Amino acid sequence: MKTVEAVATAIERRLQEKYGYAPAPPGSFGHTACRQGAIRIVAMLDENVRDRDFLAVAAHLGWADVVHSFDDPVYKTNPAKKDARLKLATTLFKDLSDEEKEKDYDAADAAIEEYDRKPETVIVGLLQCEIAFVANRLAGERVFTYTLNGDVKITDTGEIIKVIRGNVSAADLAGKIVYGNPTIDASCETAAVVKLLYPNGPPNEYTEKGLLDAGVYLKSFIVRAEHPDE
Repeated sequence: MKTVEAVATAIERRLQEKYGYAPAPPGSFGHTACRQGAIRIVAMLDENVRDRDFLAVAAHLGWADVVHSFDDPVYKTNPAKKDARLKLATTLFKDLSDEEKEKDYDAADAAIEEYDRKPETVIVGLLQCEIAFVANRLAGERVFTYTLNGDVKITDTGEIIKVIRGNVSAADLAGKIVYGNPTIDASCETAAVVKLLYPNGPPNEYTEKGLLDAGVYLKSFIVRAEHPDE
């Protein structure tokens, strides 16, 4: 199951690329509208509703929800924009212009592609020896390479497992399988979090052998907010 955040980001990216929309910061009308459309579309995809027309209608209804509830600061200098949005929001999907319908179909297509995409695996917030420990288990019997401050590469397949360092946002991890220690807020947007657990306390030495001797193992979690806003 893909998170709303991952699907919303995919929709926003598609509309920006095709129509030249400026990036919409969190809390803006555009960002909120994409997310509301994603909420409706993901709910349908979770129920295996994949009809493109139905999903495009969901995108339009999500956008319309925001038009009716969002007080966009731009209205203060451009009240006509609010009137134009309200007119579209109260128009049935079947009565929209082909141009407006196309945007909703683009949103539906981007959502389906993201929903079906295999989650990317990344590593976050781990020590060097922990990264090597994880890499060994991800590679299994396959050969892998890992260098200090580099990513993990599975040699025979060419698969790259990105190691993210420094500050990480929820958007960076949305829809991904994350090995490591993301924040709670970011964890809620992941496909899953896989943590290293230390059943016998800290190891005597922080090396891969030290982790093995300490009985360290991996366990996966699906983390969701108790009262998500979607």
